[in-house]
Amino acid sequence: MLMARATALGVTIGAALLLAGPVWAQQSLPPGGRVSGELRQGDATLAGGEYVDSFTLEGRAGQRVVVQMTSTALDPYLLIRGPANFRQENDDESQGVASALLDVTLPADGRYTISATTYKAGESGAYLVTVGGANASPTATAAPSAIRAGDTVRGTLARGDEALQTGEYADTWRLQGRRSETFTIRLASSAFDPYLLVRGAGGLSVENDDDETVRGGRDSRLVITLPADGEVRISATTYKVGEGGAYSLSVQSGSGGAPVTANAPATTSNASIALGGAATGRLQTGDGQLRSGEFIDSYAFTGRRGQVIDVRLTSMEFDPYLLITGPNDFKEENDDDVEEGAKNARVIVTLPADGAYTIGATSFQSGEAGAYRLAVAQAATVNATTAAAIALGQTVGGALASGDQTVGSGAFVDRYRFRGAPGQRVAIDMRSAALDSFLTLVSPSGSREQNDDAVQGSNDSRIETELAEAGDYIVMVSSYGRGGTGAYQVTLATAGAAGARPTTSATAGGTSPTATALAAGASINGRLQTGDGALSSGEFFDRYTFTGQRGQAVAVEMASGEIDSYVIVEAPSGAQQDNDDRNGASHDARVSWVLPENGVYSIRATTYAARESGAYSLRFLSGAAAESPVTAQARRGKVFAVMVGVSDYGNVANNLAYTADDALKLAETLRRENVLAPQSVTLTDAQATPAAVRAAFQRVAAAAGPDDMFLFFYSGHGGQSPEHVRGNEPDGRDETIVLRGGEITDDEMAQMFGQVRARMSLLALDACFSGGFARDVVSRPGVMGLFSSEEDLTSAVAEKFQAGGYLSHFLRVGLSGEADTDTNHIVTAGEMSTYLRRQFAAQANDVEASTQDGARNYQFLVVERGGVKIDDPMLQLP
Repeated sequence: MLMARATALGVTIGAALLLAGPVWAQQSLPPGGRVSGELRQGDATLAGGEYVDSFTLEGRAGQRVVVQMTSTALDPYLLIRGPANFRQENDDESQGVASALLDVTLPADGRYTISATTYKAGESGAYLVTVGGANASPTATAAPSAIRAGDTVRGTLARGDEALQTGEYADTWRLQGRRSETFTIRLASSAFDPYLLVRGAGGLSVENDDDETVRGGRDSRLVITLPADGEVRISATTYKVGEGGAYSLSVQSGSGGAPVTANAPATTSNASIALGGAATGRLQTGDGQLRSGEFIDSYAFTGRRGQVIDVRLTSMEFDPYLLITGPNDFKEENDDDVEEGAKNARVIVTLPADGAYTIGATSFQSGEAGAYRLAVAQAATVNATTAAAIALGQTVGGALASGDQTVGSGAFVDRYRFRGAPGQRVAIDMRSAALDSFLTLVSPSGSREQNDDAVQGSNDSRIETELAEAGDYIVMVSSYGRGGTGAYQVTLATAGAAGARPTTSATAGGTSPTATALAAGASINGRLQTGDGALSSGEFFDRYTFTGQRGQAVAVEMASGEIDSYVIVEAPSGAQQDNDDRNGASHDARVSWVLPENGVYSIRATTYAARESGAYSLRFLSGAAAESPVTAQARRGKVFAVMVGVSDYGNVANNLAYTADDALKLAETLRRENVLAPQSVTLTDAQATPAAVRAAFQRVAAAAGPDDMFLFFYSGHGGQSPEHVRGNEPDGRDETIVLRGGEITDDEMAQMFGQVRARMSLLALDACFSGGFARDVVSRPGVMGLFSSEEDLTSAVAEKFQAGGYLSHFLRVGLSGEADTDTNHIVTAGEMSTYLRRQFAAQANDVEASTQDGARNYQFLVVERGGVKIDDPMLQLP
C-alpha cells in the first residue's frame, strides 16, 4: 500500500481571509519600514473579534514584498489584500514558530493593505511589523566587483556579507552593457536556494527565484535585454533569511543556450533555426541535460517584438517537450498539443521584445531519447472577414458538418468574430448535446486560449478571460475529437453577469426614464413600450431605485403575461445581478441579492428580447421575505464539522508536514467567520484513531439539522487495498484514509454519510487516491465531494502555502469568503467548485503525482457535486 505523499513543487502565491468589521485608520508603511504597535481593546476588530491594526503599502507588479510580525505577548497573524483581488494570509512563519511571515510577489501596481492581527479573538499586546523585499538594494559593505560576459565567478554567502533589508546575505557585481544587449545570468548552489536580483540603468529591475526551464530545479536564471547604456548590478542572494554557502555566478552574452547539469557536456547544441525553417535531431546520451535529467538540444532564434510564431516538436520515439526563453526573462513551455490531440509539443506565442531567443527540444520524462523534428513557422492567422459576426449578449446556433473547414486535429470548425478592447472581460459558452464541444479564442495578435470542458463531467465548453488587446477576436467552435458533428449554441457575454445581457446603458434611440423610488414591500404596475428608455441591445426598460445597506437581503420580482421579463439590479459601485427566468417553467424574473455595499441601487425592468412591449408587475422585497427557502436555510444554519488531520503517525507511516495544522486552521477559519457549530470536533495526530473518528462523526452528524451543512474534512495519508466486495470497484481496489491505528475505507465512509440528515453534506479529502471515494459517497441527494487527486494518483504537500495539501489551503480560504465571487456573502456549491478549479489551474498545474505502481502523471482536483446544484448555498458569511 502506498502511504507517502509526493513532494510539492514550488508555488508562491496564496490567498487571504476576507476582512470584516469597521473601516479603520491606516498608516503608510514603505518597504524597509519597521513599526511597533499594540493591539488592545478599542482597536478595530475582524468579524471573529480579533483586534487589528492596518497599514498601507504602495507596490508595483512583480515586486517581492516580505512582511514579518513578531510578538512575545500574542500569537501574530498577518493578512494582505490589494489590486486584482489579491489576498494572502499567514499564521506561523514555520511549523511551531509563533511569528507570522508573508513572502509575496505583488500582482499589480497599486495600494495594498497589510493587517496585523492575532490568531485568537481577544489577544492583546505589543508587536513589531517589518516590511522589506527583494526589490530593495543590498546594504553595501564594499564596492561591488566587476564581472564581464563569459565570466564565471565563485563565492560564498556568509555572516558579514552585505544584507538585503529583509536579512538575506548578498554579494553584488557590476556589469557594463549597452542598450539592446542581451545577457544570460545564472546563479547555482547546492548549499542554499539561490535568488537573483538585477538592477540597472533605464529602470531595469528584474529578479528570479527558480529557473523555470529546469523542472524541479532550484537554481536561478535570468535572460535580460538592457533598456539603456550603463551599469548593471547583479546581486546573488538567497530565497530565505539565514541561508548561506558556496555558489557560482555566470554571465553569458545572448540568451545563453540550455542549462546543463554539472556532469553534462560543457557545450550544447549551437544550432540556429529561422522563421519558416525546420530541423531534425536526436536526443541521446552526450547531449546537454536539464537538472531533472532530460536530454535537451538548443536552437537559437532571432525574433522581433509582436511577432507570432508557431513552434512544433514532433517525435515517434519519445514524448516531446518544448521550452522557449528570451529577453526580459521570457519563458514559455508546452507538453502536449491540445488542439492536435497528440503528445507532440506545440507553442503558439507572441514575442515580447526584439532579441535572441532559445528554443529547447527536450522530453517529458528523464532519460527518453530518439529522433525528432522541430519546426518554426509564422502562426496561421484567421481571416476575420470570413468569420460570422457575434455581438455581446448574443446566442448563435449552428452545426458542425462534413464539408466544414477543419483544424489540424481533423475537427470541423466554425468561426465567429467580435471586436474587443483591453481590460474588457468576456465569457464565451458553447453547448451541444450532439458533440464534445471545444472552444478556441484567437486574439488580434494570434495568441490563443482554449477550453474543452466548462465543468468536470460536462461536454460543454467555456472561456472566461480579460482581453489584453484592441481589435477583432475570433471564436473557433469545434469538437474535441476528429470529425465530431452536430448542432451547437455559442453565447458571447460580459464575464460575471448572471445572464447574457452585456450592458445596461441606454441608447440614443430611447430616453432614459425617470427613476421611481421603491420602499420594502412595494408593488407597482408598469408597461414597456416605444418611447421608453432602451438598452444598447434594443430592449425597452423602466427604471426604479432603492436605498440599501451592506448585508441586507433583497429580492426584485417581475411578472408578465405579455412579455418575457428580465430584471437587472445594479449596485452603487457598478456590480450587477440580473435574471431572465426565475425557474425553468416561467418567463417571470427574480433577482435575490445580499447587498455588498451601502447606497442607492438601480433596478431596470426590461425584456429578454429587443422591442418587446407589454404590461408587467414589479415587487420589491427586503429581509426575510426576500430570501429563497434554500438561502433562508443557509442563513439560519451552521456548519457542523468533523475535521481530522494527521501529521504524526507514530512510526506506523512516515510523518507529514502541516496536515494536522490543516484541520486546526480550517476550524479556526470557520470559527472566525462565525459559522462553526459548537458541536463540531477537531481531531489531530494521536487523537485521530478510527474509533474516535467514527464516534465524532456519529455525534456531530446527529446534531446537524435540516438547515445546516455537515462537513467531514481529512488531511493525511491515503491508501489503497484490495476491494472487500468483489465487482464493487472497477480497478479492484478500495481507497482508504489512514488514521492512527487503522483505516476507514470508501465503503464505510458511504455508510457513515448515510446517517447525515443535514441540508447539504460535504466530504473533503486531501489525501493520495482520494478521488476513489467519489463513486461510493456522492451517491445520494445533497452530498458533494471535493478530492485532492484522482483515484489512482498521489497528492502533494503544499509546502509553499505551509499546508498539508493544495485542497486544504484553497478550501479554507474559499470558505472564508474568497470563493464568494458575486460578493453576496453566500458561498454556493458552484462558486466553490469554480474557485477550486481556478486555483488548482493557476497554482498547482504542474504538481507531479504517481500511481501505486510508479507511473508518473500530474495531480488534478476532483469535484463531484452529485445532486447538489450550482446555486445551492454552502454557508452564509457574516
